[in-house]
Amino acid sequence: MVSPSLFVEDQGELIGLDNGYYKNAFLSHAHSDHLKGIKRVENLIASEETKVLAGLSKNEYKSKNIKMVSAGHILGAKQIVVENGKKVVYTGDFRLKDGIIEKGGEIVECDKLIIDGTYSKKEFSFPDPFEVYEEIKRNVLKELLEGRGVIFAAYSLGKSQEIIKVLNEVGIVPIVEDKTYYFSKKYKELGVEIEFFREEEGEEITREPFVYMSPPRKVNKETVKRLTQRYGILFRRYIATGWVRKYKFSFFNKKFPLSDHADYKDVKRYIEESNAKEVLVFSTNETDLIREFKDKIRIKVI
Repeated sequence: MVSPSLFVEDQGELIGLDNGYYKNAFLSHAHSDHLKGIKRVENLIASEETKVLAGLSKNEYKSKNIKMVSAGHILGAKQIVVENGKKVVYTGDFRLKDGIIEKGGEIVECDKLIIDGTYSKKEFSFPDPFEVYEEIKRNVLKELLEGRGVIFAAYSLGKSQEIIKVLNEVGIVPIVEDKTYYFSKKYKELGVEIEFFREEEGEEITREPFVYMSPPRKVNKETVKRLTQRYGILFRRYIATGWVRKYKFSFFNKKFPLSDHADYKDVKRYIEESNAKEVLVFSTNETDLIREFKDKIRIKVI
């Protein structure tokens, strides 16, 4: 989550970065932790996809000094570039590696860089997403062929649609929880070709072992018990998140290091290739980057 007081300036106007503390705001993407107060703002800078996913209709803030570039995070995610004598870049959440739906984000040269550091500790190193996709396919197909279902925990916006697309490639159409269904429908409306069902719509699918997708907070003993009793099959529990590099997630049978954020190496790469003289790192309490760039550039963790 970014600092609520974070902003950039444009010709005397203050623009909040993923916060609604000013009359103008830039919204990098539609995840709820970046939407604080955004409904209050008068003028908005955001991609059309982000506005649709966030359910926002606002006046557009226009300036010749501002442009957006790809962040590679989720559908519609953007970075903002502001040039007023000094070039300032705010990445929002970003990923440099290509994914099955989004290409990797762009690295922008700048004077000042405000960068996502969610995984900016050396312990976080993620494989190529396409390697993880193949591992997911192999494991899920094995479970289904052996008569077991899969309950797959993934965030309802972004990660779930990525995994749905992966499963569709091997002919699997998952059943999805209501919030995941809502965002998946929005993805389809925005042109992303994915196939999925709500539980009440997938009667034919549930006659055989199937995949059920849900946000992690809803994957618990009660959910497992309900599905097991209703469908009479054993369910294995899977989760996909970058946090498996740090936490055990002992409730889950399979854990996949799939993240739509940059890992440590890619955060470091962005900082190096941006040639920024000043760097602010948000969403982290770690100091590995400060040690890495000691005496080279000024890095501050916010």
